[in-house]
Amino acid sequence: MSLAFIWQDDYCIDNGIIDQEHLRLFKLANAVLAIERPSKNVLNVKKALRRFFEYTRYHFLDEEKCMLRIGYSQFEAHAIAHRQIIAIMNDMVRRCGNTEDYIPVLEHIMHDWIIRHITEIDKELGKYLHVRKESEYTVSKQNILQEVIENMPSLDIGLL
Repeated sequence: MSLAFIWQDDYCIDNGIIDQEHLRLFKLANAVLAIERPSKNVLNVKKALRRFFEYTRYHFLDEEKCMLRIGYSQFEAHAIAHRQIIAIMNDMVRRCGNTEDYIPVLEHIMHDWIIRHITEIDKELGKYLHVRKESEYTVSKQNILQEVIENMPSLDIGLL
């Protein structure tokens, strides 16, 4: 069995809502790892992975909404990084042959993409929010800007 993804204080960007969303990503990834191996219920593995992938996309949309609202100067580069992660997720899912193949994929996504993204790119957003004194913002799925939604690639979770 794989080791759990452990949240560390170093991952905090000092924004309560974004930090809570990041923590939720860790919980969802750990939910996948918690499924007994080899799983006799393929549907459970797929549902857990789908929740992780869908929440990742939701989080990216929410973060981009925040960046647009505050006029974040690095919005474009940050949004490109989000799209790269989604593209990598899609590519990895396409290459998986069975549910057991998803565990190393999830580990790669978490360690090489999500955690690195948080500690390098999101930390810069956190600094900007702190300077702007925008420590919190209101999350409203209904108000996500249409241009952000239109530009965010969808996940090929139908393959799961």
